[in-house]
Amino acid sequence: MSGAKVISVMNWKGGVGKTTMTHHLGTGLHMLTKEERLEYLGSEKMPRILFVDNDAQCNLSISCLHVEKYEDLVYKQNIPTIYDLYKLFICNESPVVDMHNYIIKNQVRMDNRRIFMGMDLLPAHQELVYLDMNIAMNSRASFQSGLISKEIYKYQYLNDILEPVCSDYDYIFIDCPPNLGYTTLNALYASEYCLIPTGLDHLSSYGIASLLKEIDRLNTEFATAVPDHPMIEVVGIVANNVEENREAPKRSQKLIRERLQDSYHELMFEPYLTRGDGIPNASEQGYPVYADRSANALKQGDLLLGILREFLDRI
Repeated sequence: MSGAKVISVMNWKGGVGKTTMTHHLGTGLHMLTKEERLEYLGSEKMPRILFVDNDAQCNLSISCLHVEKYEDLVYKQNIPTIYDLYKLFICNESPVVDMHNYIIKNQVRMDNRRIFMGMDLLPAHQELVYLDMNIAMNSRASFQSGLISKEIYKYQYLNDILEPVCSDYDYIFIDCPPNLGYTTLNALYASEYCLIPTGLDHLSSYGIASLLKEIDRLNTEFATAVPDHPMIEVVGIVANNVEENREAPKRSQKLIRERLQDSYHELMFEPYLTRGDGIPNASEQGYPVYADRSANALKQGDLLLGILREFLDRI
């Protein structure tokens, strides 16, 4: 796709901060100073952001809108969601779609009173839980050789969905489910970049090597099936839910972080995100932690902006 930088935030482990990172990287772009925007983005203008909630848990949609507004729009007013788009593209090879009917414009909350202008949302629906099965069951006739070549369309739905609006945005952030099924694979196919949040515990960090190996395999498979397909670049690995002792990770987490740095070298981000109640409290209100003025929230907000700056340096 041409236009926006498209970033998938993923890990096949749950509870590692995928939604937190997605929400705060996107909203953090509007918290940068004019000088920072000029330095990192090449322009003082506020960047145009699209959040894509690609997870049946719908946490990104709720974080952006607040749970009451999300439930009113999706379950009472029955506005269309990303799941409706997937169904259209699964059932029709080239559907005619007006994406403006699916994207919620200028309603991502900054705090209890204000919204972010130029920041939009493609919301999720809980029925996304059935998407992998729907994609797996769908078949098209093909005379190409090789499994991935014959079934490459199963990875292209989200790319085709986003293509018409890609030039409308500067950044598109995709929040992925905690697995590597078709839903996540569609996000990866549509993305230039991939960010991997992780906890500093053995279970959260255990699968990173396998995940990186799978991304390498997918790059090869996608390039074989679609020769001009861009490579997915892993921007890095970000530690989340870090417990500190004297302004440094506690010993057990420090050892895991050092092991990750030894294994993945420059892929490991230097800044990390601490555990605290600032983000959960802000998320419950349906806005990012930047709007909360409690001590813990201010610290987490500063750390997230540090992660954002390193992210922008890397891409």
